Amino acid sequence: MRRTAVRLVGLVLAAAILPSCRHDDDKVGELDVTVHNEGTVSAEAWAGAENRYDPSDLLDEVARTVGPGESLVIRFSAKGVGGLRVRISRSTDHFEIFDEHWDAGELWDVSWRVTITVTP
Repeated sequence: MRRTAVRLVGLVLAAAILPSCRHDDDKVGELDVTVHNEGTVSAEAWAGAENRYDPSDLLDEVARTVGPGESLVIRFSAKGVGGLRVRISRSTDHFEIFDEHWDAGELWDVSWRVTITVTP
């Protein structure tokens, strides 16, 4: 009888703890991408937030120009994001100077904030 009671208490505690262990999209806020241009020419920045369930599908994408000495913040809702791709090229000749991808786990590790400094 005592073993059954201990097992029952263990099951109740496990049932109470497990829901708090799952990843909840509603608790994830925003994904911020900051680009600093320390160069003397403009840079073209493109960022795309990938769908968690279909990485070939973009939830949102933004393309902007960052002038010399300027900074740019691109903000996405992080809900449903499975990855982030950022590409940056020089405006003058479109030479690609940055191309990187992060998956959701890597973004989680950096609190959904990515900062990039370029010198085109």
